[in-house]
Amino acid sequence: MDDLLKDLGNVERAVSSQGSSTQGTSTQGVAGLGQLQQLLGGLGGSSGSLGGLTSGAGSTNPLGALGTLLPAILGMLGGQSGGSQGGLNQVLGTMQANGLGGVAQSWIGNGASQAITPSQVEQVLSSSQLSELAAKSGLPPDQLKSGLASILPNIVNHLSPNGSVPNAGEVQQVTGQLQQALASIGAAKP
Repeated sequence: MDDLLKDLGNVERAVSSQGSSTQGTSTQGVAGLGQLQQLLGGLGGSSGSLGGLTSGAGSTNPLGALGTLLPAILGMLGGQSGGSQGGLNQVLGTMQANGLGGVAQSWIGNGASQAITPSQVEQVLSSSQLSELAAKSGLPPDQLKSGLASILPNIVNHLSPNGSVPNAGEVQQVTGQLQQALASIGAAKP
């Protein structure tokens, strides 16, 4: 946990540095960095644990394990995953169908987001989605589900500003900006 919080601090400094040295970059890239900074701030302030996601020894990505999990989950929520399943609306619909509608609404609403457990993650995401996320992130299943339980509320909250779910095109745009910002941070050496 301490390593992860240290990693988040390094990333926030890198995001700030990237944001201050963006002369000549696109407005979309700058917007992505700002959104990434907001998202990381929310992740750092979440319930005290991010599912044990820590950086591996010698990792060159300042996000550590989050550096592989965040792009994968953002791609899935943006509907950019390889399979036919995915997208923010699909995840929220599955939550509603599985008795987690109140939890989903708390993530969308402007109040505090309710927690979700790793076992509830299995109710929200299909086994094929979990397998795809595990393959893309390189995380073992238990660590993946714990990490998802920790970060999903914050990501969904960030993707649904003002208490409403945007249309699929808007979600794709925001997740794409965040993925670009993550890629630029991941490419930077700490």
